[in-house]
Amino acid sequence: MTIFSRFKSAARILLKGEPKNKNRKLIPAITPEEVDEIKQFFPRDKFFILGHARSGTTLLMRLARLHPEVHCNYQAHFFTRKPLLKSLVDSAEIEEWLTRKSNRWNHGRDLSPLILRASADFIMERDAAREGKSIV
Repeated sequence: MTIFSRFKSAARILLKGEPKNKNRKLIPAITPEEVDEIKQFFPRDKFFILGHARSGTTLLMRLARLHPEVHCNYQAHFFTRKPLLKSLVDSAEIEEWLTRKSNRWNHGRDLSPLILRASADFIMERDAAREGKSIV
């Protein structure tokens, strides 16, 4: 993307707002029961450090990494930058397959939120296991 097209895109967003994708539907929230089920497969405790740019989150992350049980990976832009983690389940074919009533293994429920959660947990826990850490 050239610098001119980036400025043009930024100006369009500032003047008209973020373009809305009409085809994209919201992914439903995970229920507390589903969270408990996921924790059976991905049992490591997790925490997140959130903050505005230039607010000290990198320093806090580096301090957390000094703890012998904590694996605090670098800024996880995988979860927020394009292609979004949501793109794993954001297609008509995947949605149709996940919500198909004939799928008896999921009882016709949309499993998108569980797939996204399991993907994120797998990525984080795999890195922690490689480092021999118990908290992600």
